[in-house]
Amino acid sequence: MLYILRHFEKTAVHLDSAVLVVSGLVVFVLGLVIWLAGTAFRKFLAIIAGVVVGYIIGLFVTGRNIISATASAGLAAMLAVMFGKLFITALAALLAAVIGFVLLAGPHLQEDTGTIPSVLQNAQNAAGTFGPGQTIEVIKLYAATLFAQARYIGSQMTSLKPAIITGIVAAVLITGFLFGDLIAAAAASTMGTVFVFAGMILLLLYKGSGPISQISSRQTLYATIFAVMAAFGTIVQLLVCQSLVKRKMLTVKKEMNNQKGARETAYSWRSS
Repeated sequence: MLYILRHFEKTAVHLDSAVLVVSGLVVFVLGLVIWLAGTAFRKFLAIIAGVVVGYIIGLFVTGRNIISATASAGLAAMLAVMFGKLFITALAALLAAVIGFVLLAGPHLQEDTGTIPSVLQNAQNAAGTFGPGQTIEVIKLYAATLFAQARYIGSQMTSLKPAIITGIVAAVLITGFLFGDLIAAAAASTMGTVFVFAGMILLLLYKGSGPISQISSRQTLYATIFAVMAAFGTIVQLLVCQSLVKRKMLTVKKEMNNQKGARETAYSWRSS
């Protein structure tokens, strides 16, 4: 899979700079908000997570059709709002499964299995720059290639590794039902960290800094940075965001009591 990402890094010089910069900035800023304050805006977090997960499912499971992907994203966002707490727990389980897969896939991620489609080989050798529409199509093709490679690696794993991933997911789900605030904070922080990394990579690709090659050559360092960021965001959200939410709930409750008292006073005045 790293081979595919490095191939994309080399192709990025031909992609539209506006697409990379705008998408990079949006993803980076969104990541900062989710990383440090995701649980303070749970509905917002659920909607964003629903759109992302729904779009991925619609895009890659139903054959990369933009209409089905948009419909899937909208449906997932609606379900996320309706079942917010349950959806956040499911999101945490999904993130745990992805992280567990990356950790257990190990050497398979380094392998060059020759899975780059010819159309992407031609894109890397293209002269000039692609337009915005072509850039988006190229990115979608790379994402689909990564998804296909991930499924292939999963099929090559021994039965023990999928069982371990299943155990991790089960543990996260149980913890989510018992300690909802902790899992919500961890899910928001981890998702925000992923967005921050993705946004920075897109921005550095535009500058031609080779971020994917740097990360792949110093995996332990960047994995540690990722883990520290995720842990820090979780602590911040548990300590700060939860107190803000409780303070807001107390304020709302106080206002409701004041309104109730005013109505009772007005009723007693009319009765007299």
